[in-house]
Parts: sequence; C-alpha cells; structure tokens
Amino acid sequence: MAAACRNQMLALLSVRAVTGRPKARQWSFFRDAVERLLSPGHRSEFDSLPATRAAQYKFEVEAKLRKHYLRTTRAPRFVFSLIHQKDLSLSAIADQDVYPRLAGYCVLVRDRLREAVSEVHNGSA
Repeated sequence: MAAACRNQMLALLSVRAVTGRPKARQWSFFRDAVERLLSPGHRSEFDSLPATRAAQYKFEVEAKLRKHYLRTTRAPRFVFSLIHQKDLSLSAIADQDVYPRLAGYCVLVRDRLREAVSEVHNGSA
C-alpha cells in the first residue's frame, strides 16, 4: 500500500493544474511530509522549519488539494490532507503521540478503495 500511495502522490505532483510549479517549496514540504508518514525515519530539510513558514506551506497545499479534489471527475484512490499535530485528536488516529509529523504537521491519507471494499463487505453499497 505504501508504494501505491507514494506513486499516487508523485502522480498528483506531476499535474500542473494542481501544483502550478511542482518544485516549489510548499510541494517539497508536502512530499517530505508524505515520505515521513511512509518512512518515519525519513530526514527532511524541513525538520527545523519555523512554525509560520510551515503553516503557510500547509495552507497553500491544502487549498490546492481541496480545489483539485472538488474538480476532479475521476475519484483518486488516495486522498491526502495536511493537518496540524494538535488536530490529530479530531481524527481516528489511535496512537497520536508517535504519529509521524513534519514541522508540526501530519499527513492523513484516506484509502477510498479500502473504504469501498469495506462497504461492500458490510452490505452498505
């Protein structure tokens, strides 16, 4: 699943309509945050990023992702979001103290395929 998630993140970053400039700092931050989730020991140049800059990157990435997900006609398997570490309590994350984070932000990934399989299995679909 990690490889599929990483591949979709890279595919998403290659869509100019989403990123504008895929090598921009906010997308490097997002890429490293996803890598930190998938490989918790991943080192990043953003580890010591000032809180105000991290917040700026988070809001820029989230705005573009939200716009993309609302406009897309083909639902992606994985839906990414960035949240502040204090907001982990609002999610269903069991062990919030050790959840991977980068500069105070965490990536949440929703696997829509797994949800669809679960709905079919539970008779909801």
